[in-house]
Amino acid sequence: MTFRDLDNDLMKYAAFQTLDGEIDLKLLTKVLAPEHEVREDDISWDWDHLYTEVSSELLTEWDLLREEPVGQPVHP
Repeated sequence: MTFRDLDNDLMKYAAFQTLDGEIDLKLLTKVLAPEHEVREDDISWDWDHLYTEVSSELLTEWDLLREEPVGQPVHP
């Protein structure tokens, strides 16, 4: 099943406009982004690179927090 199939089914069938017969999904379906706006290319992740990047960002944030005077908000 493709995104296009889901889009067509969502607009065509009333069954997709409520969840459990109680929750109205019409408002949600009006603001959903079309497939071409959310589609991204598949990118393989390298675990070592990802871990290093996230660790570096966290350490930088922690260093900034330690440098801020007590009671002062941190502004990025």
